[in-house]
Amino acid sequence: MDLILTIFLLVLLTQAISWIGQSVLLDLAYALYSRLFNGAKVAQQRSLKTSILNTKKELLETSAQDQFAKWAKLRRKIDKELAELEKLSSVSCGAWQMACKRVITMLERVVRDLYDSAEEASPQEPIKQE
Repeated sequence: MDLILTIFLLVLLTQAISWIGQSVLLDLAYALYSRLFNGAKVAQQRSLKTSILNTKKELLETSAQDQFAKWAKLRRKIDKELAELEKLSSVSCGAWQMACKRVITMLERVVRDLYDSAEEASPQEPIKQE
């Protein structure tokens, strides 16, 4: 009975992952992980995003023709902050996705091995023809 329940739960889990989408679940898990264990980095990313949005607002209010020097300075500042934000986000997110994919692959192998060993342990009786 425990084996049947385990197999059912594993199949249910794999179907839920395929239905929702692996990338969506990885993104949600990463967001949870980063909030729990990388609070300082998340705060830094949030402040960078706020700064970028404020600078973009100021850039939109500045005329590129009338105040070109100010417009160019704001544009360079936005580009610099976007590069810094991308650097912060991509390194940690890429490493997280790679680690999650490794764990998922290992779990799939374990499930297959358990399933194969369960099939070998309980051979099916041949059907009797009357």
